[in-house]
Amino acid sequence: CLGRDYYPLATYRILNPGEPIAHSFIDTGLYNGVEYWYCLAAFDQGDTTAGVDALQNGFGIAGEISNIIAVTPRANPAGYYEASTTVEHIYTGTAAESDGSVIPLIFDNEALTASEFEVVFEETNTELLWHLLNAENQDTILANQSIYNNDASEAELADGLQILVTKNENNPKSYNQTGFSGSDTTLAIGSFDGPAIAYWTGNESYAFAPSQYRANYEIRYTTDSSMAFSLWEGFDGVPYPLTPVPFEVWNTTTNERVSVAMDDWPVDGVWETEEQLIIVDMPYDPLGDLTSIAFPYFYGWRFSLDPNIYNPSVGDILTLEGNGVHGPDDKFVFKIDGINSSAAAGELSNIKVVPNPYLVQYSSLVETTEGRSKLYFNNLPDVCTIRIYNVGGDLVKTLNHTSGDGSEPWDLLAENAHQISSGIYLFHVDSEYGEFLGRFAVVK
Repeated sequence: CLGRDYYPLATYRILNPGEPIAHSFIDTGLYNGVEYWYCLAAFDQGDTTAGVDALQNGFGIAGEISNIIAVTPRANPAGYYEASTTVEHIYTGTAAESDGSVIPLIFDNEALTASEFEVVFEETNTELLWHLLNAENQDTILANQSIYNNDASEAELADGLQILVTKNENNPKSYNQTGFSGSDTTLAIGSFDGPAIAYWTGNESYAFAPSQYRANYEIRYTTDSSMAFSLWEGFDGVPYPLTPVPFEVWNTTTNERVSVAMDDWPVDGVWETEEQLIIVDMPYDPLGDLTSIAFPYFYGWRFSLDPNIYNPSVGDILTLEGNGVHGPDDKFVFKIDGINSSAAAGELSNIKVVPNPYLVQYSSLVETTEGRSKLYFNNLPDVCTIRIYNVGGDLVKTLNHTSGDGSEPWDLLAENAHQISSGIYLFHVDSEYGEFLGRFAVVK
């Protein structure tokens, strides 16, 4: 409409009333040091049949109502580092080390309750959870989180932080023959279906017991064989006869012989090479009741062997290498955004005046406030003093930079509030990280 002083930047909709609206918006093309207002407006299309007009919550003044905020983009100061660059992975286990990541995002510095945090993991038979802790006093900030590989629109906000946690899939890092009785390959995976129960149900959360996907397993051809339990006992509760398979299965991470199940239908008590096998990460006991103690939580990878090359003999070994899935032995520690003193000292030489030279005709095209001259000292330390001199050595202006960002504006007014004249000017930056001397020109 005419006279509108706002512009819609993004729209998020839901299909069903009551659903949450996941949203994330990043604005671009902004000026550092300029204040921008943003409004989150909720609206309803109304109902003409019931005589209800379209509804929308009102606009107002930033800081006075909760759906309006004011933000000012800023340049990062010298030596600045983001929390994501400080993440340290601490691992104390013996299985496959986690290859996943933790990415902290700082949204509100004033809401932060500590300068250092940690993400730890807890696993049950059914799922892998992560917790965000205050590393200084071990208080829990976020508990029992189970969302992984998410984007910022799905991450919960707590204490000014959003945490994105990624983890590997519940599939082997590799599988191939590692033991040879002769010179030829005699063992290979024919088909691989991933976690057995998740495969059958179509529900990825039914992978269960994350520990079994960190472990390494070996299919060993020895003089012994194994008695395989039927997967279908767990589904229909009917006991089925055990089926002999000509190998042993070992969890080499725990150095323990484990069980194996078969997925064949109808169950005939005979294993054919192309029939599906399931590694069950429970101690091997052909006389026990594997179904009652292990189904479904410890029924892991489902696969078959390749009948085209199958010709094993004693000494042949097929290895399934565990993936780096997070576990209780993994911990990620990080600090909040901050300043590295030595880096800040090394970056003082990057300090610049923009524009340089300051040309009145050009600068008036890019300045954001009509009739007000302004240049910027950029790449500054977070706190410093800027002294500006003319070529005669006279002090023209002193600027105290205390905003914590990397940029300081100057309106080209001297201490007496008069406009400065054309010429060459020197400036001296003094900070706890060191000093810098530079020059710039003003052409009117």
